[in-house]
Amino acid sequence: MKKKVILCLCMAVAMMFTACNKDQDGVYNPTKKIKKIYSVENGVQQVEEVWHWDGNLLNSIDLYEGGQLNSTTTFKYDGSRLTTLQSAYSHAKFYYKGKKIDRVEVYYTGFEEPIGLYLFDYKGNKLSRIYMEFDMSSFINKKALVNPLKYILPASCSKVENLIAQHENEAKEYKESMTMQFTWTGNNVTSIILIEENTFGDATNTVSFNQCTFDNKENPVKGFISALFGATNIENFYCNKNNILKITTTQDDIEYYTTENVYEYEDNYPVKVISTFSDNIGNWMLVSTTIYEY
Repeated sequence: MKKKVILCLCMAVAMMFTACNKDQDGVYNPTKKIKKIYSVENGVQQVEEVWHWDGNLLNSIDLYEGGQLNSTTTFKYDGSRLTTLQSAYSHAKFYYKGKKIDRVEVYYTGFEEPIGLYLFDYKGNKLSRIYMEFDMSSFINKKALVNPLKYILPASCSKVENLIAQHENEAKEYKESMTMQFTWTGNNVTSIILIEENTFGDATNTVSFNQCTFDNKENPVKGFISALFGATNIENFYCNKNNILKITTTQDDIEYYTTENVYEYEDNYPVKVISTFSDNIGNWMLVSTTIYEY
């Protein structure tokens, strides 16, 4: 059902691995390491995430809401490779096949069986498909759940959130599955098609994120799928080399809105992004500002 879309795509719930890197998946060691992420609203800058590093390993991320600490996600490793993502009420386990991520299992505290499963497919060295399956009856406290896909899609998915809200109560009674299909141009994903199945007897729901264009600068979250319920999402896909300039979102082949990002950079890394969201007839809808501190 559609509530799952926000849980999987827009909700911030974290992790990190490199399912699109030519290097070993599960190892995240960027040249410039994010320390803090801020949002700016009505001229007021407010911290959203604080990242704690131990040398080249990310130990934890503190998530803030309304300027107050809301939760913390911690990371566990086998050497430098991510194995477990832990929140207060849930955790995710990462499994690999060779250099590639093979699957992720999500567990709620007290559950012996996984409540969420992610399976990864590839064409050559590039990610081509992710299949996701969830026990929706387990998503009672959505903010407490670990979701390994925070940074796959951008935060600009308010239309999807509205669709999810339509089935708020029914979602707790169903198991759901989704498939994400990826199209690449060079080192960046230029289209993602998300197909949602068995949605209360409705026709298959399809959300597309496409017509993507990019800058030529470094994406600071390349190879990273970050924290737990962070209020700020970096406007990029975790496997892209570069940063998204423009992206169009469609629902069942109907264009809903476009996101355009304008960046400020230091040393080829973004330090500020102003995101403008407009509807399908070009009207201004929303402008948000995010600041990164390294």
